[in-house]
Amino acid sequence: MTELGLLSILCVAALAAAAGLLVWVRGRPAGAAERVRAARALDAATGEVLSGAHRRAALLAFGLAVAVGAARAATGPRAAVPFAVLAVLTGAAAVLASAHLAARACLAAAPRVVVVLPAGGGGALTLAMRASAAAALGADGLACAGALVVVGIPWITTSGAPPAGLLAHLPELGLGALAASLVVHHVAGSFGAGAAAGTHRGRALLGAADSRDPALVSAGSAAALDVAARSAEHTLAAVAVTLGVVGWGAGPASGLATVGPLVTLPLLARAFGLVATASAAFAVGSREGESVLAPVGRSQLVGAAVAFSGGAAASFWLARDSAPTLVAAASIGALAPPALSWALRALARPHGPLARELAESTTGDGEPAGPGSAGATLATTGALLALVGALAAATGALGGAAAPSQPLLLGLAAGLAAAPLSLATAGAFRTLDTARELDRAVRRGDPAAGTLPGEGLAAGAARTHLALSASAAGLLVGAALVGASPAPTALTPPSALLGTALVVAVLGLALRSATRAGRVARGEITRQVESAPGPREAFVPSYRACLDTLTVASRSWLWPVVALTLGAPVVLFGALLAARQDAARAAPALAAFAIAASLCALVLATAGAANAALASARASLAAPASPRTAAPASIAPLSLVAALGAALVSLHLSTFL
Repeated sequence: MTELGLLSILCVAALAAAAGLLVWVRGRPAGAAERVRAARALDAATGEVLSGAHRRAALLAFGLAVAVGAARAATGPRAAVPFAVLAVLTGAAAVLASAHLAARACLAAAPRVVVVLPAGGGGALTLAMRASAAAALGADGLACAGALVVVGIPWITTSGAPPAGLLAHLPELGLGALAASLVVHHVAGSFGAGAAAGTHRGRALLGAADSRDPALVSAGSAAALDVAARSAEHTLAAVAVTLGVVGWGAGPASGLATVGPLVTLPLLARAFGLVATASAAFAVGSREGESVLAPVGRSQLVGAAVAFSGGAAASFWLARDSAPTLVAAASIGALAPPALSWALRALARPHGPLARELAESTTGDGEPAGPGSAGATLATTGALLALVGALAAATGALGGAAAPSQPLLLGLAAGLAAAPLSLATAGAFRTLDTARELDRAVRRGDPAAGTLPGEGLAAGAARTHLALSASAAGLLVGAALVGASPAPTALTPPSALLGTALVVAVLGLALRSATRAGRVARGEITRQVESAPGPREAFVPSYRACLDTLTVASRSWLWPVVALTLGAPVVLFGALLAARQDAARAAPALAAFAIAASLCALVLATAGAANAALASARASLAAPASPRTAAPASIAPLSLVAALGAALVSLHLSTFL
């Protein structure tokens, strides 16, 4: 198929652009030899933590592949078992590779960012943005490559026309991606919360500019791990979008012969987001002293223009008769991400309501008071939900009452095309955080570089759009589960309640892990500083001891989180079988489970974004990050992974009905 060939070309081009951007970043000067040595130590420390997470993720993916293969062997032809196992392992490999690439890109850019950071930040933002764009392109390209592998290998092994069930193994691809993303996200979130708590304690005992803080290396690694976790989440969401579009438009067990413009058009519009991200990465150049909102806004406009152009061109190519309606839907979707950013900036202008809420939520010592943060969360969540509702209503009205699916799918795909650019923006600011920790390590008592003007707001807007994109991916999978039988059953309300409870329970377990990591980190810092012999000036830190302590603590409650995320949909599925629901009546219950989980995760992730904005506001005032603020912001994205897990496992189980 010509469309499949174009998707393959865009995938390869994205991976090639990612490699080219990384080569460009590595070609920038890295600075003095001392800084290079510190960067290598930070790279080794981060790689050690990430390698442990990779081993556990690989173990989980292997066990999941065995279970899926056994289920397929018991319920279908044995010839499908190798392809099912391959799909699970391919999904896990794609997520782990994207996480590794993102962390390496962040750490490669950090010493080079330090070189230009003291000059005002213009060149630093450009460098960090291009390094993060390489990671974002790699994440999307790997997700697309995984889907092509899962579809292409069964096709190659058969002769003649593609088999009827060629797309049937895409749900297994989502399961493998889910397994790896769960592990990476949990470890990175708990490690980040513990590093924030340790940094807060170390600065209280030694001072903000003291490079002898034992949590210094851990704080730099935490920022790089957060970039890796965001990339893993994005890869999972990209796989979920593909599954949602295919399942809604053609059915998860269909073949390529039944895939028409309803499926290929949204996938092509989403794939043009790769071109938009690559274009925006080179349009992000900023001037010295300029607020980062201006270059980020320019890059968003470039990305929106490219995304709209891709959606419009695909509409005229694949659906010429309804092209005007589809172009209008693509324009609405493409303009939605910049509109979201502008709305949040208006709310957070110096005397706006969101800025007032954030200011009121910080007391004299910098601890969050509560009501202000809650107000900021409600305002941001309300803006997000209003935007989603307006987009759905506008695209549905364009399509008419009879067939709203194609404009709605295209509008959502055009809006989701900006997700890689939001990932690049959020990753760029975390790269700046890594560079600041590296700067603090080599300055030896001199004040480190502060935050750039508007940095917290731009990062918060990017994080909220990522939350919206991941939630929309879950909603797409839920729509695929509903299919042509949307009538509710008696188990629909309990299913929705179970979906909400799953997300809240997973986040509660993650919070316990983050709290434990923070407690052991504070204890280790206190032990080192207060038990050191001689005067405080002669104190020699052990960065390794703090790193090892945090690495072990970040793995606590990992397997209960995994078991709960994978087990809750299975419990629901068992209840449906016990109630003897047929496929048409069970699908709405599974859909309610997935949709409720996605909406709950959207609210919780937005709350985490508000906490992150509060932490950035504290940093701009030279106040250390509060553990009470950093912990929720660090683990909140795990709710999105849990919601996507609820949707993907439900979609896979529905293939057995």
